[in-house]
Order: sequence, then C-alpha cells, then structure tokens
Amino acid sequence: MKLLDVYLADGCLVLKTDRGLRRRTLDWHGGDWLKQKARGLIGKDIITTTLGGWDPEVWFATVDEAPSSRSNEPVSTEQRSGRRTA
Repeated sequence: MKLLDVYLADGCLVLKTDRGLRRRTLDWHGGDWLKQKARGLIGKDIITTTLGGWDPEVWFATVDEAPSSRSNEPVSTEQRSGRRTA
C-alpha cells in the first residue's frame, strides 16, 4: 500500500494510505521516532504490522518500506508467525 500522508489526530499517529487510514496510539513507546520514520516513507509502498489482536486494517505497530518482492498487505504478528487468532 502507498503511504500518502502522516499526521497526528485524536492522540494517534495516523498513516493515510491508498487503502485507508492506519492508526497508532501516541502512548506507545517510540512514537516520535516512528513519526519521523513514517514521514520519510511518504510516497513509497509500505508494509505495516500489528501486535496482539489489534485489527491490521485499522491499527499499526510498525511501518517499513515494502520490499518489491513482498505483498503490501498489512500483517498481524499472529499471521506472520502462523498462529491463529480468535
């Protein structure tokens, strides 16, 4: 998915992508660092991950530039590890 913008709203860091919005609460450790990292990815294809049972279509924990050979779908850590979520 392509990152279009990065901004703060309602206590969250928000990623505006061509597939909708993804949010991360600013209460989590590393919010300022992640905001700067995300701003450097604007205009690029990205991948996001989530932790626990958080919906990867709404929330994110990490954001990285997408390698050209990987899928650009958001992935939860359970999906990545092969574990099933309830």
